[in-house]
Amino acid sequence: MIDGLNSDHLTRTLGDAAKHHAPLAVGFSGGGDSLALLVLCAHFAKKNAIPLHALIVDHALRRASADEAKHAAAQAQKLGASAHILRSSRPRAGHKHARAARYVLLAQACRAVGARGVLLAHTREDQAETFALRAVRGSGARGLACMRACAPFPLWPHGRGLCVWRPLLGTKRADLRSFLRQRGLNWIEDPSNQDMRYARVRVRHWLHSPAGAPFIDRFCHSARLLSSIEREQAKRVQNWAKKKLYLDPCGFARLPWRDFAAAPHATALRALGLALCSIAGRPQTPAPSALFSLLKALRAGRGGATLGGCYLLVQHDNLYVFRDPGAVLGRHDVAPLAPLVVAKGETAIFDNRFVVHAAHNVQVTVLAGRAAHLPQNQQKQLAALPAAARALLPVFTLEDSRLEAPILQSSDEIRFLGVQMWDHLIG
Repeated sequence: MIDGLNSDHLTRTLGDAAKHHAPLAVGFSGGGDSLALLVLCAHFAKKNAIPLHALIVDHALRRASADEAKHAAAQAQKLGASAHILRSSRPRAGHKHARAARYVLLAQACRAVGARGVLLAHTREDQAETFALRAVRGSGARGLACMRACAPFPLWPHGRGLCVWRPLLGTKRADLRSFLRQRGLNWIEDPSNQDMRYARVRVRHWLHSPAGAPFIDRFCHSARLLSSIEREQAKRVQNWAKKKLYLDPCGFARLPWRDFAAAPHATALRALGLALCSIAGRPQTPAPSALFSLLKALRAGRGGATLGGCYLLVQHDNLYVFRDPGAVLGRHDVAPLAPLVVAKGETAIFDNRFVVHAAHNVQVTVLAGRAAHLPQNQQKQLAALPAAARALLPVFTLEDSRLEAPILQSSDEIRFLGVQMWDHLIG
């Protein structure tokens, strides 16, 4: 076993990932960290007769990347894993773009193989680097809590319902290398890890210098403390929201105004940010300063306000959070939301907020000013909704040009993802 690795924690993590005999999916680059993780997963998978998949992302940014991916695939197969090379069709340089592309490909592959999520080989040093980068950028407590050992998949809507596990987060990179050397295994060194143009690489070099090395343990310790605080805060918000927040299946939220106004400031801010994300289908909460200004304006009774793709209104003793009409119908700086064509039997996501399971060939748009074209029974159901929710209701145009709003009838053909988004963000 690897020095510093908690074997009981590893077993529990892999057991969680493989619950109900689900396959294990490992993000594998051929580098030392991911190779060590794959070796550990291969042992567990063989012992428990569980399928193991190595997901190898080729960003197609370097000439050598295709050969490196093939080498990694061959190595994974020798260890008993099924190897999948996931090649990026739209290569873009830069860690930020590469990360987003990588997670899209990993999420797609997890669904394809039936895995509950992906296992990643982030180490103690990766955690320290993340803390340092976020501290320099001025992140708050949530950002400085850094990576968690188990967390919702970090990309929406691609990663909805999937998890990320990081069983090596408390393990030293050097100990992983020693583990591999003892077994005579070789790994690939990614040249981009030496490219000083990237901030993470510069931070990595500093942390491994005599001046920076003492900070690795301190940064990781701070991240653990802040993560613990964040989990407690998330529990408080979740418990409060279960009693107070209503996420309507038609795509808006409602909160009793008195309860919201009386909530502790930190709880109100966090709940407000999560509600905005859930209604707008955006995984990134607005900046704390913007949320603070919005909360102040709402409590001062200044009427409606917009933020983060949402329109907020205090009405009839409730705080309502609707989708912002301008963000969907268009305005001078925003193009209208394009119609979504879904073929019979296919599944697609509309406006990042609704999952569509098409029973017929349909075009999905928002209702806008076409209420009179709905069937009579649906017009009556529509009238029961708050006025601000009606125009942005998703509707289907069928092949015979009929207009229907199946979401008004709780149809399986369309479902609001707000609750899933809330759970995804609060973890």
